Amino acid sequence: MTCSGFQGDADIIAVRVDNEKLAAMSVYEEGTKLIKGATKTRHVNIWPHSTGWEMITDDGLQLIERSVLYALGRIPQAVNPGNALAVTWGT
Repeated sequence: MTCSGFQGDADIIAVRVDNEKLAAMSVYEEGTKLIKGATKTRHVNIWPHSTGWEMITDDGLQLIERSVLYALGRIPQAVNPGNALAVTWGT
């Protein structure tokens, strides 16, 4: 599953390979402005369908793991794959 039409200033981490307008993962940093106020902490958003977990590649699982660690403050820098990962979401 994916999401589109974000409100606020989300950083997109992963998109669907067949439609780059549909985000599969995103991050709201602490203090990001939203419709009602601002975030009080960092938020990582992941939208896998109940059957989608079976389609996530090893690279995709690593991206999820690193994103969660980043959200918890256990790694200092944002995840930035720079088109280096081949992740198939929803295909």
